[in-house]
Amino acid sequence: MAVQVEPCENCGRRIGRLEQAYLWQDHVVCEECCRRLASDAASSASGIAGAAIGAPEGAPRSAPDAPKDAEVVLWSASPSVLPYVPRYVLVGLAFLGNLIVAALVGWPFLLGAWVCLVLAADWELRRRATRYTVTKRRVIRRTGYLRRVQQEVRTADIRELGLRQGPLERLFGVGTVTVATAATAEREMLIAKVPNAKKVMEVLRRARS
Repeated sequence: MAVQVEPCENCGRRIGRLEQAYLWQDHVVCEECCRRLASDAASSASGIAGAAIGAPEGAPRSAPDAPKDAEVVLWSASPSVLPYVPRYVLVGLAFLGNLIVAALVGWPFLLGAWVCLVLAADWELRRRATRYTVTKRRVIRRTGYLRRVQQEVRTADIRELGLRQGPLERLFGVGTVTVATAATAEREMLIAKVPNAKKVMEVLRRARS
């Protein structure tokens, strides 16, 4: 059972904790979309971008077997918003300050307010564009909303797991899980600032066994 799975990347529906999620062409999707995408792929060369959102009316709600090209997702999530809260508060205060000064002095100070908005939007887009996924075969880290970067580690190659948590992070269960393999002992994959970090470690332990 997955610890946490974010919304289906095909239809946007929230995937329930008791539902099974799948990885289809490196996108986390719900079971219904996975079956739909597999059916579309069998009849044409279309991928996730050209697939219909919902299943046709009257289609069965479940299937006895997962599609051959789909991986079972054990956990998937983006970084928690908690570590970003202090910087958002500071940028928000700077934004309000620039608006007040602009009202008293003149419109050129509105430029500072716009810079604050762009900075906050960039941080949030980067956070949402970062996604960590653990399947029975791989650990995947995807980053970037303009330039995509993907890093993968086979679960069978995992040799060492670690957990980093600050005082505030421990209070809220947020942490950074480090994943190292025999081949990358000095180059760890960081699953950074994710919620339920201890449970993520348990998922990784089960996946590599």
